[in-house]
Formats: sequence, C-alpha cells, structure tokens
Amino acid sequence: MHGPSRLTLPGSAARPPYRPLRQRRGTLRLGPRQLGVARREELLARGHTDWSLRTAVERGELRRVARGWFAQPTAQPDVLTALLAGYRLTCADAAALHGLWTPHRSPSEQDLLHVHKPSSGPTAPPGLLVHSPRSRTWPEADAVASLPLALEHALRCQSGETCAILLESAIEHRLLTPTAVQELLDGAPAAVRSRIGMLSTASDSGSETRVVRWLRRRRFHVEQQVFVEGVGSSTRTSVGSSWRSMGGPSIPARTPSAGIATVTCDPSATGCRCSG
Repeated sequence: MHGPSRLTLPGSAARPPYRPLRQRRGTLRLGPRQLGVARREELLARGHTDWSLRTAVERGELRRVARGWFAQPTAQPDVLTALLAGYRLTCADAAALHGLWTPHRSPSEQDLLHVHKPSSGPTAPPGLLVHSPRSRTWPEADAVASLPLALEHALRCQSGETCAILLESAIEHRLLTPTAVQELLDGAPAAVRSRIGMLSTASDSGSETRVVRWLRRRRFHVEQQVFVEGVGSSTRTSVGSSWRSMGGPSIPARTPSAGIATVTCDPSATGCRCSG
C-alpha cells in the first residue's frame, strides 16, 4: 500500500505535525436503529411480546416483511425490497449504507440491488443481482451484510477502481485498518488482487482515489497529502520540474521545458487531461 507523503515544500519549511486522527465515520454493522427493520428475537429481547408485536402490526406501527422480520414505516426501502424477496443487501449497496464512498453507477446498473442468500433457489425477481452463495447458512443474522462481508462480496463483483475506492474509504473512515484490508485482499483470488493493484492510506475522497490511480497507471509520480508552506496539506502531481494541485490551491511552478508534460486534474471528474 502507498502511505501518506511526508514531503514538505519548500524544503526549507518547518515539517508540520501529522494530521490529527479523524473520528470514525460509518459503522461495521447495521441494526434496527439505522435500518428500521428488526428480527423477532431482537424485539423480544428488548421487552416486546408476541402480543405487543401483533398489536403494533394491527395499528400500522410495524409491518411483517418476511418470516421473523418486522419493519417500521420509515425502514430503508432497499432493505425491505431484499427482505421481501428472501434476500439480504450486500456489496456496494450495503457499503453505501455503511457510509463508504460509492461511485456513480452506469445507467444499466442504477436500478439493480446487490443481494445474497446462503443457498441458491428460484430465479431472483427483476432488479436483484444475486451474489453466489459461499455457505449453506446465513453467515450473519443482520438484514444488511456487515462491512467486511459486503467488501468481500464487492471484491468479486466490482471493477478494480470501485473496489479501491471502497477499500480506501473504509481506511479513511477508520472503519478498517490497513491490516484488515490486507486480510480481505489475501482472501481474494489473485485475479481480483491484480485488478485492484496498489492502495493508498492517504486518500481523502473517492475522487482522489480515482485520479491518483489514473495518474499512477500512466507512470506519473504522485505525492498525497504534501504539506505546502502557506497552503497546507494537499495532493500534488509531479511531472518533470512542475507541480500541479489536486484538490487545493495551485502552487507556483516553473514553466515546463519542452517535452515535459503537464497534468490538469479535477477531483470531481472521472479523469485528467494531459498535454505536453
């Protein structure tokens, strides 16, 4: 993995302290409070009885959505769609609910929900993309796959770039450590690891992940979270003797000599424009 840069510009500037540790954002597991759905066992453990549950259903306060599952009127619609069909949400759809950065989908995938179940059965209803079962029983009791399980499914489903965005997001949100991410990669097939390539522990957004990967694939040298005196931390791309900013104010740079490329990057775009 690539770590944060320790580069300081200019070289005579005092080295800044490391960036303060960010608070954890998102969650490893999603429960009734976040999703609005709960298993009967969970509700009984919280003091409900079968009689009170029946009463809540009659009053419209709860709804039976699947065997042993109840939902509030405010429940997540995608979670309900999966449960009603006998599946549970996973992959990129689960990752989004966990709070990770998720790229925009292509038009052909916008209406698809990624789901899983422990055993294959009848053909899934339209709109559900079923992940192949890896066990004969539910690996978890949750209505939505835990973050590690969702990422395990995503590694075998999504493009290398999308996987990199999800994994770097999990690190940046402090939901997974680099060691935990490495363990996920070690458990994936070699073809999957090759598709993803190197990861960074310094990306501050999915757009930064995308642009940095685009540049490194083209053999540009990229320093992330460089400290620039009078500017602060930013990601810089070095090409020859010039520096260009990604996501921060521009740094004065010498005019590139003939034959040296310059790169203009927009972190909100899907790529960069290179000229030279």
